[in-house]
Amino acid sequence: MVASRRAQPRPASARTIDPSNDRDMSDTVDYATLAKFRYELRKFQAFSKAAADQAGLTPQQHQALLTIRGFSTQEPVSVGDLA
Repeated sequence: MVASRRAQPRPASARTIDPSNDRDMSDTVDYATLAKFRYELRKFQAFSKAAADQAGLTPQQHQALLTIRGFSTQEPVSVGDLA
């Protein structure tokens, strides 16, 4: 006899938002805040690319150096921390 598996409910974080449900759209995400965050992120990426180009680095190398410089502990930054 094969035991049947009962479907486990998905955690709230894994549920998809139903775009036809206005309550989900307004209660789940503050779109104005997210739009501002995306804008600020694009500004940082443009700054990082320009600074990297000026220093002869790739944007990834520049961001890695910023992470190392800004790391908040006295111990060396590990590869995992940098990732």
